[in-house]
Formats: sequence, C-alpha cells, structure tokens
Amino acid sequence: MKYIYLVILFLSTSISFSQDSNYRTLQNNAFSYSERLTYEIGYGFITAAEAFMNISPSPVIINGRETYEVNFDVNSRSSFDLVYKVRDNYKTYIDSRGLFPWKFEQHIREQNYRRDFEAFFLPDSSKVNTVVNYNERREFQAPSYVQDIFSSLYYVRSLNLRSYKDGEVITLETF
Repeated sequence: MKYIYLVILFLSTSISFSQDSNYRTLQNNAFSYSERLTYEIGYGFITAAEAFMNISPSPVIINGRETYEVNFDVNSRSSFDLVYKVRDNYKTYIDSRGLFPWKFEQHIREQNYRRDFEAFFLPDSSKVNTVVNYNERREFQAPSYVQDIFSSLYYVRSLNLRSYKDGEVITLETF
C-alpha cells in the first residue's frame, strides 16, 4: 500500500513539474513580496489623492502556481472628496516565475460611477475571459503572455534596460 502512495506522489509531482515547464521563466531582481510604493496625486500645490501599490507579503496560489498579489489603491483625500470622491482598487496576480498575469481586477468607485471588471488569463490557450459588473461575460483571443496594465509595469521593471541600445523599441502586448 505504501508503494501505491509513493507512485501516486511521484506521478503527481511529475505531472506538476511537466505542467510548470510549459510556462516561460524569467529572472526577476527588481521587486519582491511586501514591496510598497506610495504616490501623491496633485493639482498644482493641492494634493488631491494618494495611491498605494502593495505586493502581498507572501505568495498567493492561483492555478497551482505562486503569484505576486499586487494591490493598487487610489483614494482622494477627505478634503478633496467634496470636489471628486475616488475609491478605486486594482489588483493583479502575477506569476512569480514567468511574470505574466493570471487574474486582474478593477473596482472603480468615482463619485456616482461604479464599475467592476475581472480578467482571467489563460496562457495555455492564448485567451482572456472577462466579467463586467459580475454578469457580462466575454472571451477574447490574446497573444501568449499578454500583460494587464499593472503586471506590465512589473514586467518592464524586471527587464535589464541597460542591455537595450539607445532608441531600441521594446514591444509589450497588453490587454
């Protein structure tokens, strides 16, 4: 009986390994878990909003793979809320070994405007499935390893830009 468990464990490990080898692997020395970037958004001398990009302190598992969970929050300051209130949240789950997104979320709360959007990336089939406001579903063809708006920032940060020649164009496919 013990041998059967060992064979099952070996097969599941082999299957897991072979599935992982289907995805690209990129080196990342630019960012890691627990990173926090803070921005102020202003008009002239008035700070109207603050934005925070946070990478979760530990991996989040999506589709059996470790990801960086990146949250980007934009909030107008309470003193600016009477002019234009903003409480936006964006989230992306970036594969930690291949630096491509598995999932993207957008939750916009601006004055009376509301929009919720999710995109699920399927690099195996070059497709992206989307859901708008929790009910409208669509499927799109997409290039392999297409990036969302925030995963693209982290992907570019991982590139060795010094290896490119002055004026050389870097093409990045985004969804």
